[in-house]
Amino acid sequence: MENKDELEKELATIEGELVGDVSAHEVKMSQSGASHISASKVEMIQSGAEVINSEKIEVKQSLALLVKAKEGSFEESRIGFVQAEKVDFSGSKVGIALGDSIRSQGSKAFIVLTREVAGTIETVFDGSTAFKFGLGVGLALGFVSVLRSFFKKIQTI
Repeated sequence: MENKDELEKELATIEGELVGDVSAHEVKMSQSGASHISASKVEMIQSGAEVINSEKIEVKQSLALLVKAKEGSFEESRIGFVQAEKVDFSGSKVGIALGDSIRSQGSKAFIVLTREVAGTIETVFDGSTAFKFGLGVGLALGFVSVLRSFFKKIQTI
């Protein structure tokens, strides 16, 4: 496997390689890895990337740490953070998803912030869960504060 620091072309096809920064109009990756990808269109199959900046991205059975795109499609993939106007998840796991419209089928996410959700996505934090969590933390901190002040009064007596 070669290590290439920078690729700049119209079409970058990467198969079975580890590369640094990739900048092209279109990037197609298969069983490869990249540090940073900047392209109008990205297609990844069984690949990984740290940072992806793209207009349109299609990811299958891949891993990405940070994704920023206008449109994204993720199938059986793992994504740390994704920000996109329109996102499609299918059998994927996501840390944080931000988008105007998210469509999901059998996917899981830690936090989802969106205007519109279609399909099923299992989340740890949605609007009501975040409210309940915040309320619980606020009540617990308030209770600890009351107990602390109570014990301080007892000690001064």
